Amino acid sequence: MNRTLFIFAVTACIAKSSLAQSHQPGTLSFQASVDLGVHGTVYHSEDGGIVLANDTSSAATTLFSLSAQYQLNNWLSVGVNGRTGVYHEDPENAEEAGNHIRTLSADLRLYPVNKENFNWYLGVDYGIAALEINRNYVFIVPFTAEYDLSGSHLGLFTGFNWYFLDFAGIHMNLAYSRHAFDLKHYYLSGQEQDLGSSINTLDALGVHFQAGLSFRIN
Repeated sequence: MNRTLFIFAVTACIAKSSLAQSHQPGTLSFQASVDLGVHGTVYHSEDGGIVLANDTSSAATTLFSLSAQYQLNNWLSVGVNGRTGVYHEDPENAEEAGNHIRTLSADLRLYPVNKENFNWYLGVDYGIAALEINRNYVFIVPFTAEYDLSGSHLGLFTGFNWYFLDFAGIHMNLAYSRHAFDLKHYYLSGQEQDLGSSINTLDALGVHFQAGLSFRIN
């Protein structure tokens, strides 16, 4: 009898361990991380159907990212992501004077692997983005220029959470992003300029590496 009970207890423990998942239905999870990205950019400007510029360049981003997820079931979660940080233009733009980028997006994640202390996910997020570019110029007299752009953010990513404590662990992500910006406001020495009928866009395609801390509430 005792042997039977022992075998039953061991079997139950093994079964529980094999079925345990790091994110269960109803789990709230959070990620705080640093996001490093490199981007290829295309700036396009036209007025009245006449192309004024169509320039390619590059940029880098250094972002602080916060995300929150709610687990719908063992393999699917929904959440929200916020990022803010610095947008570094091509070094040729020596007059750069501090650029800032922000994104806010909703995301959906699938979990092909969801173990007791580890999960691997695939995700997509979509939302809004804002970019502020500041430059200093010297042409007879010095003056400043500010370009305010906004548009859409799209991201595809994969990553993992590894929990070394019941409530905390680490994560790493690799991601692809696409930002489609339109120039909304343009200032010279603090005075807003009339954009008239001109169309000015900046498209950026990027790859990102992200790493940081993960937290969960089961």
